[in-house]
Amino acid sequence: MSSFLNQSKASVVLIGGCASSGCVGRVSSDISVVTVNSGKDGVINAYALAKATEAFVNILVGSSVGENGDVEFSEPGTVGAAIKAANKVLSGLKVDDTLVLSSGDEDRILQ
Repeated sequence: MSSFLNQSKASVVLIGGCASSGCVGRVSSDISVVTVNSGKDGVINAYALAKATEAFVNILVGSSVGENGDVEFSEPGTVGAAIKAANKVLSGLKVDDTLVLSSGDEDRILQ
């Protein structure tokens, strides 16, 4: 996994597998790697992860879907803000899973 990430041209990667926070070794590239801490049971609820990923991406790229279904745009957020939004969704769904920054800069903003 580390070899793949070190060769990646991506700025941000979200690895959304069960307990993926324990699967990423040392990453020496500039990539921000976000992983899942799967809580006590070591697995993640797929629905909860999907909703958290939606929040993560919306903050990261600066978009959201309004009540009428229209896409609304704002300034892109940081990786840290995107993680915080995703974790708020997970907490609201009453799961003990969290997204964590395994490597990289939480202040990264996509350009």
